[in-house]
Amino acid sequence: MDFTFVRATAAERTERVVHLQWLLGQARSAGITRVVLPFVDSSAILDEADRDAVIDTLKRVLPVAESAGIELHLETSLGPEDFAGLLDRIPHPSVKVNYDSGNSSAMGYHSAEEFAAYGHRLGSVHIKDRLLHGSTKPLGEGSADFAAVFTGLRELNYNGDFILQAARGTKGREVEWARRNRSYVERFWTK
Repeated sequence: MDFTFVRATAAERTERVVHLQWLLGQARSAGITRVVLPFVDSSAILDEADRDAVIDTLKRVLPVAESAGIELHLETSLGPEDFAGLLDRIPHPSVKVNYDSGNSSAMGYHSAEEFAAYGHRLGSVHIKDRLLHGSTKPLGEGSADFAAVFTGLRELNYNGDFILQAARGTKGREVEWARRNRSYVERFWTK
C-alpha cells in the first residue's frame, strides 16, 4: 500500500506494474491462485483519475494474471455503487472483489447493499471488526454486523476462504486467540 498505483507518476506506475507482473509469475510458481490488491488507506481510490489509474493497471497486468491462472481481488474503500461502477469498467472474470467486514463497517456500509451491488463478483473475504470511523477491535466488539454478513454470504452461496484479520490478542497467547476467533466465526457460519 506504500507503493500505490494511484497518485503515482507514469514512470512509478509502470515500474510497479512490471513488479506486479513479476510477482504474479512468482505466485504461479508457488501455486497461488489469487492476489489481493489493496486500494484502501494511502492507496484509496479518491477520484476519477484514481479510477482511471486502477483500470489502466488492471488492463496491463490482466494478461499475465490470466495466463498464470491467478485472480486479482480488489479491496477498496469505495461505497457499494461506486465499487460496482469500477467493476463494470473491467468486466474480466479474473477480477473479483475482496470483501473486508471491518473496513466496510468502519466506513458505515451495510453488507446487504454491498452484496446486492457486487456480490456476484465476490472472490475472497477478510473477517475483521472495526468501530464506525475507527480502529480494529476484537471480533464482536466493533461495528461489524456479522449476522448480516454471514447471512448475505450464505445467500450468495459463497464457498471461498475466510481470512481472519482480527485484532491481535495478548502476546504469548496467539494460539488461544486464534481459536477464539475461529470459534466466533464458526458460530455465524454454521447457523
